Amino acid sequence: MKASVKAVSASNPCFLKAGSDLKAFMAAKPFPSAFLNTPAQVGAGSSAGLVADGKAAMELQGDWDPSVMESLAPSKKFLSDIGWFPFPSVPGAPGNSQVLLGGGDGNSCSTSAPEPACANFLAYLESASAQKELVSTANVGLPANPAASGALTLPAEQQILQAGQHTPYIQQYFDLAYPTNVGTPSRRPRHGPGGAAGPAASSSS
Repeated sequence: MKASVKAVSASNPCFLKAGSDLKAFMAAKPFPSAFLNTPAQVGAGSSAGLVADGKAAMELQGDWDPSVMESLAPSKKFLSDIGWFPFPSVPGAPGNSQVLLGGGDGNSCSTSAPEPACANFLAYLESASAQKELVSTANVGLPANPAASGALTLPAEQQILQAGQHTPYIQQYFDLAYPTNVGTPSRRPRHGPGGAAGPAASSSS
């Protein structure tokens, strides 16, 4: 993966194998008709909503998703009922099952932003105290500052944190790792019954 991203290439045989396997899988018609119309995180009929309502067993998603599911769940104890596990690996297959797939957002100051006010504000957002507040009150998922990790109380998020601490590396989403003209088209197949792919994690109830 690292070499392919660096070379901006998809010529490695693993890409062809993955495409062929996906084609064969889809030929078995494993999903309901029009499944691509299922939204990822909006409303009870979304993939997140189906897990929240007990109509789906798991979802390939990111660490932010429990908070989305909670708002759609009829059960008040929903968050204590879900868990996390790494994406299933195939016995004997090459690769490292501890490698994660993910990405992240960020904040920046424009060239017209007042300084040092903007830089100071961003530094505050990244501080341990601010991150702890965001984690404990806004359900943002994993904190950007590792020093705020102690604020995580949801077992599923704690499991994701531990996986991230032990992974040899995190492969960035292809739509971000590759240049825009290559990466953007790669986003389209990601949206399906499991929503947008997250950091190699599945939430299950």
